[in-house]
Amino acid sequence: MSNSTDIIPPKVEQAIRQILLADYDPFNLKGWPNDEYDYCIEPVYRMLVGSRSEQELTEYLFVTARDYFEAGAETAEHFEMCRPAARKLLEIDVR
Repeated sequence: MSNSTDIIPPKVEQAIRQILLADYDPFNLKGWPNDEYDYCIEPVYRMLVGSRSEQELTEYLFVTARDYFEAGAETAEHFEMCRPAARKLLEIDVR
């Protein structure tokens, strides 16, 4: 059975991973294994080739941090802290 991320070009996958680790990183895992956020890569990739919505990406990052990592409160400030990573993700050329 193939992994669903097999369809993501390796350069795009690596770019998404780097942004998640460097700019998103709600666990502050700098220096930890680079695969900690890999389960986020496919949903982010789908948004990048689909809607390309900054708002949708920001919401996804916020909800993921809040619900899955339990890292962050439900405030507008915490939501906005996810926006820079969403903007950087949108800079990736997924073609």
